[in-house]
Amino acid sequence: MVRVKMAILKTEAVVLRMQEYGESSKILTLYTRDYGRLKVLAKGARRLKSRFGGVLDLINYVTIVFYQKETRDLQLLSQADLVRPFLHLREDLHRLALASALVELIDRTESGQMPNPRLFKLLVGCLIGIDESGNAEVYFDYFTLHFLGFAGFRPRLRRCLHCGQKPKGYVVNFQFRRGGYFCENCSSNNQEGGLQVSVATIHSLLALRDAKFTTVGQFSFSQTIQREIEALFLYFLRYHVEGFRNSTSLEFLQRLDKNNLTQWLQSTQTCKEEISV
Repeated sequence: MVRVKMAILKTEAVVLRMQEYGESSKILTLYTRDYGRLKVLAKGARRLKSRFGGVLDLINYVTIVFYQKETRDLQLLSQADLVRPFLHLREDLHRLALASALVELIDRTESGQMPNPRLFKLLVGCLIGIDESGNAEVYFDYFTLHFLGFAGFRPRLRRCLHCGQKPKGYVVNFQFRRGGYFCENCSSNNQEGGLQVSVATIHSLLALRDAKFTTVGQFSFSQTIQREIEALFLYFLRYHVEGFRNSTSLEFLQRLDKNNLTQWLQSTQTCKEEISV
């Protein structure tokens, strides 16, 4: 009989998802700093006097100790301590929807044990920003922009896909299949549909993408620009990220959006490109 070695490991994590298991336990999906996405069994976590208490609530930032066996996908959680509970998220549905969209991005696209400490640091930093900042939306925008870069779908924002010039005029036509836009002059010859976005929105996204994280909280976009950014992300993610075509968190964010994103989308040019949703 061959004995399989069990390692005791410690790392930081964000709680992405949970499900009930048996009569008293939970299975948690975590995004960890050192081991990527990880599934653990928290025995007895549903009991009133569980040693885990409320530490394992969704979106909490925690440190964990777990037993790892390489031969199994579900690891055993031994200990969890709360680093940051993000209390303001629990009191503000809009902030909660923004944060939920971020963790859903990670949950649906980061598979297996693929550690990415830079992405983990960015996730935690943006969750803190959404929790504390008066401009919570810009942290959602910043994370999504950089996440798309990590995932290999970085939008081409600097120049027109056709003429190679920087955007001029008032609007551009964003092509999700191509990952970029046609400027106002080149859009007249475009037969592919797309989504009209203002040049001001393109400039805002470029400035935000190039900004250092420490300055993100200084950004503040008008309602019109924020509507366009969220619409652009919604279509872009659904086109390029298969796991996001039926995103529950983005749909929830739309319903709660104080800027009425849905109404704005209906008033713009129809996106003719086929996106399975």
